[in-house]
Amino acid sequence: MASGDNKPRSEEEWRAVLSPEQFHVLRQKGTELPGTGEYNKFYGGGVYNCTGCGTPLYKSTTKFDSRCGWPAFFEGLPGAITRTGFSGDQNGASPAPIIKLYSSLTQDKRDAIVSMGHGSFLDIKCEQLHNPLISWFVQCYEPARRAFVVPCCGAIPLTEESVHIMTGLPRGQLEVKYYADYELEAVIAARLFHGGNTRPKVSDLIKMVEQYVGADESFKEMWMLFIMSPVVAPTTDNKMSNKCYPMLVDIARANELNLCKFVADELHDHLSNQKYTKGCLLYCMLRYFDALQTDHFELELGNAKFAINAWSKLAIDAVGALDVQEYDTTTFGSLELKDEYKDVGALEMGLFGGPEGFDSWMKLNTHPSCTQKQRVKAFTLMQNFASSLNGLLSSLVQGLTQCSDGESSDDDADSYNEDVDMELSEHDAHKNDASRNVPAPRKVGCATGHAKKKMIVSPVVGTRNGG
Repeated sequence: MASGDNKPRSEEEWRAVLSPEQFHVLRQKGTELPGTGEYNKFYGGGVYNCTGCGTPLYKSTTKFDSRCGWPAFFEGLPGAITRTGFSGDQNGASPAPIIKLYSSLTQDKRDAIVSMGHGSFLDIKCEQLHNPLISWFVQCYEPARRAFVVPCCGAIPLTEESVHIMTGLPRGQLEVKYYADYELEAVIAARLFHGGNTRPKVSDLIKMVEQYVGADESFKEMWMLFIMSPVVAPTTDNKMSNKCYPMLVDIARANELNLCKFVADELHDHLSNQKYTKGCLLYCMLRYFDALQTDHFELELGNAKFAINAWSKLAIDAVGALDVQEYDTTTFGSLELKDEYKDVGALEMGLFGGPEGFDSWMKLNTHPSCTQKQRVKAFTLMQNFASSLNGLLSSLVQGLTQCSDGESSDDDADSYNEDVDMELSEHDAHKNDASRNVPAPRKVGCATGHAKKKMIVSPVVGTRNGG
């Protein structure tokens, strides 16, 4: 924005002409509290202008009630708004290279791709990744629970079923072979590529897939190598991984591979080792957005069966902007999760007696002089701490109650039953001891062999028809 003489203003100059709240929103990418804005419920006629520079932005005829607590418009004035949104160009895990191929894919190539079980990759709606959100979301992963735990919101499980619903990748019976086999690598690379290069760049793979004549098995092999590199199992450089070659041995059965289990296991391993830039980050982005309660936003997601064919850049950009925390633009989780994920999230505050107990505890211990911004920040930090502590205690209890090597579950169960019988007998034998205040001897048996651990499983429910 610039002043009336078109000279750029310094931040100090902006502070002088804007109120503290206006400066926070316009210059620091802040967000006013939902439902508090002056024009949230205003539907008078006219034009909405920028508070800072006065530029006309929206006509009142494009305003609609999004029921999210902020004014919403379905269209801006021509040339008035530049949407920068998020950038995924620096991230090698972006599906942009796949989308660039669409216009050059002939019908026979498309048919071959569909026969491989990759039809969903022919209509990807979002070509970029929301890097800020992904960077935050992947760090919410708790390996012990195999789920992304969003503080005070819930837990989103990482499962092969959810990978299928998000990406549409095949979920067959064949295991994906992903390892280096240098002899096999040399044979296949010599047939597919020229010059002895076994690890071509992704940009070179694009040209090969685009220029290849026909849709035979060689084309399918190139396509498989291509989608693995930027999306399914992205590398940290701009080249394909040589670990992909073993899965090409029986390319005619590509649709029978369980790529969903492969993606879930790879992500689990990487995130468990805090390797947050590896694995299928496209899945992570779609998984989070698809788990949010967004029905009241009236998003146009269509009736796509898979999330990859529903969530557009515009939808992700809009929801991501609403989900970011006011006090920190690198932290998300402002919006609610769907009900199927909330129940698990309530366990995170179990140490405080549940969410209501946590709220009461925070109010009791918050200093009277605390500002709203400080309160929100402290609230989130304590949620993160409670979540981490809950995970550590869960792992500790599992370790303490796990039977050691050589122990039999049946033996434990029999031992437990014998101990209970012994306790009853000893209680009868020593019931007269109670008058002398002498407690009856008590034996304690290990019941871990027969007592099944209660698991809470969140069903994976798609938001679109067929999901």
